[in-house]
Amino acid sequence: MAALRRLTMSQYKNTLADFVSFATGSATDSAAVMSELEAALERLPTDRREPTSEDLHGSYRRLDQSLQQLHVDAFYDLGVAAGAALTQAARLPAVVGSCGTDQDASNDAACVTEFVQRLGAHALRRPLDADEVAFYEGVYGASKAPDPAAFADVIGVLLNAPQLLYFVEHGATEVAGKSGVFEVSPYELASRLSYQLWQTAPDTELLSHAADGSLMDAQTYRAQVERLLGDVKARVALDEFFADFAKVEELPALDAKNADPVFKSFAGEQLPGPGLRQEMIDDVLGLFDYYTWTKRSSVATLLQTDASFARSPALAAIYGVPTWNGMSEPPQFSAGQRPGLLTRALFLSTGTPNTRPIMKGVFIRKYVLCDAIPPPPPGANAKPPELQPGMTTRETVEELTQMSGTVCAGCHAQLINALGFATEGFDALGRYRTEQKFFDPSGAAAGTKPVSTSGV
Repeated sequence: MAALRRLTMSQYKNTLADFVSFATGSATDSAAVMSELEAALERLPTDRREPTSEDLHGSYRRLDQSLQQLHVDAFYDLGVAAGAALTQAARLPAVVGSCGTDQDASNDAACVTEFVQRLGAHALRRPLDADEVAFYEGVYGASKAPDPAAFADVIGVLLNAPQLLYFVEHGATEVAGKSGVFEVSPYELASRLSYQLWQTAPDTELLSHAADGSLMDAQTYRAQVERLLGDVKARVALDEFFADFAKVEELPALDAKNADPVFKSFAGEQLPGPGLRQEMIDDVLGLFDYYTWTKRSSVATLLQTDASFARSPALAAIYGVPTWNGMSEPPQFSAGQRPGLLTRALFLSTGTPNTRPIMKGVFIRKYVLCDAIPPPPPGANAKPPELQPGMTTRETVEELTQMSGTVCAGCHAQLINALGFATEGFDALGRYRTEQKFFDPSGAAAGTKPVSTSGV
């Protein structure tokens, strides 16, 4: 049995916005309603990257399935607020239809039924059955006379329905030879496809292919996948995936140590401003976007490209290239100097004067190569090593973790360190280097030493 999955907060917000747009039928009215809901939307909890046994620091936000009282209260408040906003006198004719404001009592019951069926099918992502129609008609009340408050109640309950907040799947036909395993229904497939590629509910076209069953046809399905991927909403959805994969949230504040004399001397002319962190994130997301949408390419291209996607002068100066305008061919690094994804400043910057080869080695080993690393032994020091006078970061790490007889040597020498050492040709701001500079506590230069990036 498939788990009952909650919509992510991104998916919920998009679903709510699409529901409002469908209900009003007007881009202007839809924007006005969403503006009125801003305060309630801000009270929604944010999804977090959920820790797993393979990733204790947190993985993809879609894994966050917590449901706290904060969620329940926020969903309720948004349902009530959306119902009130959509049933204001000026919007009621568009949302309900002319029958909701005319003086003809003979069509009142049919008006409520049509309202429930039309908005209900969009909210629940499938047609309502007879019992569900009766339930929401009951929410409206015994009297079917036009009542904005009653219409608002129905909207509020629809927006809090489990079938909207969760992926509720019953399946269609049982799979032959697999007891208890069912094919998803056309409507369930439409929802899976839409939320995977758009992070929101199926649109009218996708639902129409579910209604006539044609979505189950391989050719129609492929055509719908291509259509969804051709929409800008697919880019937004994939950007969130790319951000989770690259763990962009783990990049620390880069200007926190600007007053520290050692960091100030280390950074020199590239002392970070408050926007540099986001510029490094945008650089990596730009790389993913370019090779996904503009020049569709392979994973090998991501790991080997010499193209720069730095749009800000500050990051371009760190890279030593012109800024990219986002439209023309991106500038190129010196051939072989900074190949691919893992040499981007996002993965190299630490917010300190020192690099973190152990952390980089773990990231590459676990999240790029998808290998497992045994947990550290009890009592292992999880803090970054302090540099020793006259020793490079690599030499310090080797002395602490690779000395013969230490319990750390097995994993660090064989699995972790060499991958991190391969990036020691870049400093802790992501600048290319061939030697490591040393500073005394006052920030005065205290010598240099060549760095080594070799490893097996």
